[in-house]
Amino acid sequence: MRCILIVTNLDENARDGDMEELFSTYGHVRSVRINPRKRTCTIEMETLSHARRAADALDGSSLWGRSMRVSILEEKRGIEKTLNRILSMLF
Repeated sequence: MRCILIVTNLDENARDGDMEELFSTYGHVRSVRINPRKRTCTIEMETLSHARRAADALDGSSLWGRSMRVSILEEKRGIEKTLNRILSMLF
C-alpha cells in the first residue's frame, strides 16, 4: 500500500539521504523528494503502519534546529490526483 508523508519546515541543508536515513528507522522508505527552496519534502513509505510510526515519532521533532512538521497524505482512490495537487503546491 502506497503511503506518502509530507514534511515541512526543513532546514535548507537537508538532503534526500539525510531524510531517508532518518525515516528508515520506522520502516522501508520507497522514495524521498525534497524542495530546498520551500523547505518541504515528500516521503513514500512502504506501508501505512510505517508512515504512522514515523509521523508519530518525528512530528514536531528538531532536525538541525528546526521543528519538522510531519503529516500523512491519506490513502484513498485517486491518490495520484491528490498527490499531484499537493506536489504542485509544494514544488
